[in-house]
Amino acid sequence: MAQKEIRRENFFRSVPIKNILEIESIALGLDAEKRKEVLAKYSELAAKLAEGIRDFNASERGLYEKLSSLFYNQMLFEPSDELLLSLSVISHRFSCFSSSLLFADVITKSGRPVDFVFTDDHIFIIGEEFALQTTRGITYSVSDIDSAKKKFPDARRTNGDKELLLSLVYRQCAGYLSSLEQLHLTDPSLGSKIDMFLTIADSYADATAGTYWSEHVLKGVKR
Repeated sequence: MAQKEIRRENFFRSVPIKNILEIESIALGLDAEKRKEVLAKYSELAAKLAEGIRDFNASERGLYEKLSSLFYNQMLFEPSDELLLSLSVISHRFSCFSSSLLFADVITKSGRPVDFVFTDDHIFIIGEEFALQTTRGITYSVSDIDSAKKKFPDARRTNGDKELLLSLVYRQCAGYLSSLEQLHLTDPSLGSKIDMFLTIADSYADATAGTYWSEHVLKGVKR
């Protein structure tokens, strides 16, 4: 029993969405009014999803499948490669990163624990029994995630670590700014902004996580 309780602690009971949106707003250069607008849009979306599962008491797998169906089939949001949650809220096009944050927030508010799993180019959510690839609506058993190395190479869990999650957010912001830089935009401050976000990310995460995300999420951008 004690071992199971320790394992259950390695989950998020709440997701720091306001912190995440604030970090992204700095990367995006949003003013106070635009920040309020993005937060309001996000809150409205999360509330609609929460209402859609409010009386749902079935299995964890059933919950994940219902969320996916509600989101993509009924609410008509689309999968994409959008890098940031804030941009997804505005465009209605969600990546594995932004949809995983959204789904995890809604799930924890329903009273169920959830964690994040990331690989070299992907992130998805995991519960006590099942995992969900949020952009595809595909569920896997936890045993698949833990043992199927060919299917999920280099899979790592955040283990409910808020600081590691925020580190991933800072690195995602750095990746977004790097994509702007690669478009040869003339903003001379982009390089220093990227460096700033990477430095802050490293202050949250350990050296291994920092190297991992620098190599894979930023896709070869070196500083």
